[in-house]
Amino acid sequence: SESMHEELYFFKVEPEKTGFGMIRIFDENKDVAFPVTGNDVVTITQGYHPVAVAPGHRLYYFWALAGSKRPFQRYTHPDYLAYE
Repeated sequence: SESMHEELYFFKVEPEKTGFGMIRIFDENKDVAFPVTGNDVVTITQGYHPVAVAPGHRLYYFWALAGSKRPFQRYTHPDYLAYE
């Protein structure tokens, strides 16, 4: 089973003036998307969360996990397995 933890993403984009990305957070109960720019922080408590960037730009993120158990198991949504 999936480990219980929270995730934190800290974003940087280049070029900073025009750069942006999107993060989609979804599971069987919700499906939302948010724009992200430089120095934005997103916390995630559950669900899948792919990230994309605008064409011609670069997006970097610092990723941190917090939880009660050390094991980490990655899960890919079944609709996206063909892209791995």
